[in-house]
Amino acid sequence: MIVRPFRQQDQVEARNCILEGLGEHFAFIDELRNPDLDDIGRTYAPPESFFIVAQGEGGEIVGTGCLVPESGEEGRLVRMSVALQHRRKGVARQILNEIIAEGIRRGMKSLVVATEPDWENAVGFYRASGFVPYGADDVDIWMRLRL
Repeated sequence: MIVRPFRQQDQVEARNCILEGLGEHFAFIDELRNPDLDDIGRTYAPPESFFIVAQGEGGEIVGTGCLVPESGEEGRLVRMSVALQHRRKGVARQILNEIIAEGIRRGMKSLVVATEPDWENAVGFYRASGFVPYGADDVDIWMRLRL
């Protein structure tokens, strides 16, 4: 498996990877709630954003993640997703490590991520990766990693 920058030809597979993960969690996919995925290359265009994919041995996209600069010296981790059959194999860790390295290269001091508190696997992954909760409501938990 390799982790590399998103290419326009990854559009369909990357979008499907993300939507399948959302569908698995929410039991349905609301196409209208994810307009950023209609054109990933434009929405998360470099050099501002850093959208990467994990490509499996067969060439298929098995994971995604994106670093979006926030104000100041902080970056936001978005669209982190790993295909079900590739979880617990280090894919998310490799994606996160690349995003952390990019954040450091850009001089960022921290990364933030939002996820749902009942999405226990995601919360557990971020906690195990050093993210610390700094806020929550009924919908989201916000976590920060100091770089």
